[in-house]
Amino acid sequence: MIHIAICDDDEDVLNRLKNEILNILDNKAIVSVHNNAFSLITYIMDEAKGQVDVVFMDICLKSQNGIHIAESILEENSNIKFIFMTQYIDRVRDIFRINPVYFLIKPFEDYYLCDALYKVIKMVDEEDADIIRVGTGVGKNRVTALKTKNIYYIESDKRQIVFHLQDTQHMCYMKLNEVEKELKNNFLRVHQSYIINMDKIKEVTKNNIVLYNDTIVPVSRSKSKEVIELINKYMEVQ
Repeated sequence: MIHIAICDDDEDVLNRLKNEILNILDNKAIVSVHNNAFSLITYIMDEAKGQVDVVFMDICLKSQNGIHIAESILEENSNIKFIFMTQYIDRVRDIFRINPVYFLIKPFEDYYLCDALYKVIKMVDEEDADIIRVGTGVGKNRVTALKTKNIYYIESDKRQIVFHLQDTQHMCYMKLNEVEKELKNNFLRVHQSYIINMDKIKEVTKNNIVLYNDTIVPVSRSKSKEVIELINKYMEVQ
């Protein structure tokens, strides 16, 4: 079940798009519709608690800019995918600040809507399948699976490892070196005691990394140059 939000100031577009998405996906989707940015942001933050997979976003929402709205949403919920929509082809150049999954020109054809949906579903499914299994701290044989896309950073605290997610923490007894081996290339060891998810980076300085949840993670002085180079290289291919 994929969770979709649509934001457009044209009620006809909202209703048509919602119905077509539900028809294409055989009702195997949660679809919410919003005719303004406040409604969309309130829904994502308060009702859905950030658990929205993709937003279909109109670039021009009366006096508001859909790209700026997307940027503000991504600051708090970096996993959300965006599919932009517009009838003004000259606005296309502005969307790549966001790295959207897809771009639809209004009035859009069913073929392109299907292509956009199947592409984003594949991305979401791949992310959901990427997990790390860690101990629960309750019993030796009890483990839990954490989706790596939800991990902001991992911290070594004495003999414990703390996985910092958006709203929660998970602690277990492991070595950071062991955890590091289980992670994909979007995770980077930036300090003896810290591994970060590079998809959650908001800002990089010489001595610190600021994540989207405003957590400041220190960078080892001895690794500072190497860390910055690796982050820049990763960002270039995203």
